[in-house]
Amino acid sequence: MDKIKMIDFLTDKIFEESKDAGSYMEHAASCSDATVTATLNKIAEDELNHQKLLIKLLANIAKGTGETT
Repeated sequence: MDKIKMIDFLTDKIFEESKDAGSYMEHAASCSDATVTATLNKIAEDELNHQKLLIKLLANIAKGTGETT
Protein backbone atom coordinates (compact mmCIF):
# COMPACT_ATOMS: atom_id res chain seq x y z
CA MET A 1 0.00 0.00 0.00
CA ASP A 2 1.43 3.38 -0.89
CA LYS A 3 2.08 5.98 1.77
CA ILE A 4 -0.91 8.20 0.98
CA LYS A 5 -3.34 5.28 1.05
CA MET A 6 -1.84 4.06 4.33
CA ILE A 7 -2.16 7.52 5.89
CA ASP A 8 -5.77 7.77 4.74
CA PHE A 9 -6.52 4.30 6.09
CA LEU A 10 -4.92 5.04 9.47
CA THR A 11 -6.65 8.41 9.76
CA ASP A 12 -10.02 6.76 9.14
CA LYS A 13 -9.30 4.02 11.68
CA ILE A 14 -8.13 6.52 14.31
CA PHE A 15 -11.45 8.34 13.95
CA GLU A 16 -13.41 5.07 14.09
CA GLU A 17 -11.65 3.94 17.27
CA SER A 18 -12.49 7.25 18.92
CA LYS A 19 -16.11 7.05 17.83
CA ASP A 20 -16.39 3.45 19.02
CA ALA A 21 -14.88 4.27 22.41
CA GLY A 22 -17.30 7.14 22.86
CA SER A 23 -20.23 4.91 22.03
CA TYR A 24 -19.18 2.26 24.54
CA MET A 25 -18.67 4.89 27.25
CA GLU A 26 -22.04 6.47 26.52
CA HIS A 27 -23.83 3.14 26.86
CA ALA A 28 -21.85 2.26 29.98
CA ALA A 29 -22.88 5.52 31.62
CA SER A 30 -26.56 4.79 31.04
CA CYS A 31 -26.45 1.23 32.33
CA SER A 32 -27.41 0.32 35.88
CA ASP A 33 -25.74 -3.13 35.85
CA ALA A 34 -22.20 -2.84 37.30
CA THR A 35 -20.86 -5.81 35.34
CA VAL A 36 -22.14 -4.48 32.04
CA THR A 37 -20.83 -1.00 32.84
CA ALA A 38 -17.39 -2.35 33.74
CA THR A 39 -17.22 -4.47 30.60
CA LEU A 40 -18.28 -1.64 28.31
CA ASN A 41 -15.77 0.71 29.94
CA LYS A 42 -13.02 -1.89 29.49
CA ILE A 43 -13.90 -2.22 25.81
CA ALA A 44 -13.82 1.59 25.50
CA GLU A 45 -10.37 1.61 27.10
CA ASP A 46 -9.21 -1.02 24.62
CA GLU A 47 -10.52 1.08 21.73
CA LEU A 48 -8.61 4.12 23.02
CA ASN A 49 -5.46 2.00 23.30
CA HIS A 50 -5.95 0.91 19.68
CA GLN A 51 -6.28 4.57 18.75
CA LYS A 52 -2.99 5.40 20.52
CA LEU A 53 -1.20 2.61 18.66
CA LEU A 54 -2.55 3.82 15.34
CA ILE A 55 -1.47 7.39 16.11
CA LYS A 56 2.00 6.13 16.99
CA LEU A 57 2.16 4.19 13.72
CA LEU A 58 1.02 7.26 11.79
CA ALA A 59 3.73 9.33 13.48
CA ASN A 60 6.35 6.73 12.58
CA ILE A 61 5.25 6.82 8.95
CA ALA A 62 5.47 10.61 8.99
CA LYS A 63 9.01 10.31 10.38
CA GLY A 64 9.89 7.76 7.71
CA THR A 65 10.30 4.86 10.15
CA GLY A 66 7.02 3.05 9.49
CA GLU A 67 5.70 0.94 6.65
CA THR A 68 5.32 2.98 3.47
CA THR A 69 5.28 0.38 0.72
